[in-house]
Amino acid sequence: MSEINYKTSDLESLDNDMAKNKLKDKLKDKLKEEMTFEDHIKNLENITQKMSTPNLNLEEGLKLFDEGSDISKTCQKILDEAEQKIEYI
Repeated sequence: MSEINYKTSDLESLDNDMAKNKLKDKLKDKLKEEMTFEDHIKNLENITQKMSTPNLNLEEGLKLFDEGSDISKTCQKILDEAEQKIEYI
């Protein structure tokens, strides 16, 4: 069994990175809530344009695909909610 030695500064750095990532995720979620349907569509258009570039590497392409998929789901949720409101009226 091999020993793994970590410096205290390494662990603190890892904790800071994790905290930063959590904060980024919370901010992204908050921004998503404040965005309009049209804002989401513009983001999808931008992603589509980026994915059309010839020199896009696989990793970046997959990242953009996942992001676009999430935005698409958000748009569908917004449309479903609007449809329910219309049906109620």
